[in-house]
Amino acid sequence: MKVKLATQVLSHSVEAALMMAISGGLLPASASGTAELVSHFDDIFDCLNSSTFSTPKECNRPMTASSKHMQTMKDKLEFVKKIKVINAARNKDVTSSLKCLNALQITLRSTMELWKTVQAVKNSKTAKIDSNIASKEEKENSSAQPMLFHDIQDVDYKSSTIEENLTSNNATTYVCGYLLKRCLEKHSCQTCSSALIKNELDSTDKLLCYFKAYETSKQPFGGLTVPDDGLVQYISKAEQIFIEAFPTIISKPGIAKQLVSMIPQFQ
Repeated sequence: MKVKLATQVLSHSVEAALMMAISGGLLPASASGTAELVSHFDDIFDCLNSSTFSTPKECNRPMTASSKHMQTMKDKLEFVKKIKVINAARNKDVTSSLKCLNALQITLRSTMELWKTVQAVKNSKTAKIDSNIASKEEKENSSAQPMLFHDIQDVDYKSSTIEENLTSNNATTYVCGYLLKRCLEKHSCQTCSSALIKNELDSTDKLLCYFKAYETSKQPFGGLTVPDDGLVQYISKAEQIFIEAFPTIISKPGIAKQLVSMIPQFQ
């Protein structure tokens, strides 16, 4: 798998989707372990791929002396060390065959040592890298309890208690929130904002937004714009009109005007 694909799979968005499915009953509570695993790797990728100052994800910002990158990498290094992969079919430990786990440990150690060296040079101190740090850490943690990850079997988790269309409804709510955010950027109106934004976890349709949000200490959805149910229903209806009408008017001039005329005014 390419790294860019791995970062998309082992990402905060996937973790949020898993937690949504667990909370909505699509997956069992035990699947939270998978969500936790994804979250750990997402943090690792963020620490090793800092790219911008303007992001709500602290570990994705540049590394500084006061940031939590070093502590996060230490914690994630210990996490990776404890991973143990079992082939369920043969009941055999296959951890050693996964070279990526050892390589990831080396990358984390190297990054931390490089940062220590940079800091030492910056402070006009002699930087000394302990070449035996890897072997020392392995000895110290050789008795650590491994984390077991077994092959996931094909199981149907659906039950009669699961709300219908949970996944699609959450996706629609999330997209509607994005559309509302862009509209409010073009049309600043406090009255509209108050009427169309509803920052309350009062529906299972908002689970994805809830778990997807960053910096939730001040409000449950962080910086995400969560739409009112009425707006979601309106946009869903507009989408349905578009799907039904588009095939019949695709070859006619003025498609945009025709589509707009078919969509009722929002009230």
